[in-house]
Amino acid sequence: MSKVSGVIIAFLVLIILGGAYKFIIKGSTIEGTDGRVVILLDAKERNYILKEMRGLLGHMQQLITAISNDDMDKVIKISTTLVEDSGGKTPTRIIAKMPLAFKQLSLSIHNDFKTLQESAIKNRDKKEALAQISKIMTNCLACHSTHSLMPKGSNAQ
Repeated sequence: MSKVSGVIIAFLVLIILGGAYKFIIKGSTIEGTDGRVVILLDAKERNYILKEMRGLLGHMQQLITAISNDDMDKVIKISTTLVEDSGGKTPTRIIAKMPLAFKQLSLSIHNDFKTLQESAIKNRDKKEALAQISKIMTNCLACHSTHSLMPKGSNAQ
């Protein structure tokens, strides 16, 4: 292998590593003025994520209501819906813009939906279900405390 080939290969490897860092670890982000990581999305992408989050929040409220009404059948139904809706519908272009920490918290939350569903079916224990919902909400809070969404081109941080 010639010296030129080695330099070209090294250059290509650096480009690949840079791309992997950008799309897997960093995403499309900047430092926010409030200390949070700002995820830059176009308006349509931001609206998509916010709609998903509002949907999850609505389901969480329904779960808590079902538990307060001793309706574990409803808890199972809602948690099943959450598991089914966690099936990777988010477009890849949006996922690529998310930093690794956001992706990890999101994956943890979606895995916790599965745990909630399985536990509700198996144990039908409302205290256990409530504890699992609390864990999910803790991850939601952690994510919202460390990340914000901003449309590209916006000056508000």
